Amino acid sequence: MAKFLQCFWGSSAIQPSSGKQKIVLKVEMEDPKKRSKVMKNIAGWLGVYSVALEGNENNKIAVVGEGIDPVSLIQKLRDEMGDVQLISVTAVQEKN
Repeated sequence: MAKFLQCFWGSSAIQPSSGKQKIVLKVEMEDPKKRSKVMKNIAGWLGVYSVALEGNENNKIAVVGEGIDPVSLIQKLRDEMGDVQLISVTAVQEKN
């Protein structure tokens, strides 16, 4: 059973980690006011280092930070904004 859980949860990026990570979310933002509201909300989270817009239509938000729980972030944004989709969660390598 432990091996199954290790395979199932071992490489999951959904769990909060202590390392730096980049979370990319897709949020429906029709106007600049909504875009500004979402970015201010995310920037206020503990552990967030930067928030940036991505994509051709600026409908993706890249959040870089440490110890951020993507699930909690998505739930909070869904309560305020409606439809939010998780695109990716990746570890960020430190540049020396």
